[in-house]
Amino acid sequence: MKGKQKSARDMILSLGLIVLAAGVIWIFIPHDDGEPDVKRVDYRVELLTAQRAASYPVAAPEGLSQD
Repeated sequence: MKGKQKSARDMILSLGLIVLAAGVIWIFIPHDDGEPDVKRVDYRVELLTAQRAASYPVAAPEGLSQD
């Protein structure tokens, strides 16, 4: 019985050490909670090239605002 108690205690200590290490790592990783910068991409040249080369209809976004 004593061996089982020791292994359970060791498992709990190991779990605590892992949680502590994960917490320390989480603290030092930079967290950016803001919205990412969205960059405009002009895809017209690639779309026209794909539409000419493909034997099937190429899907593209429609009705997007200028923003």
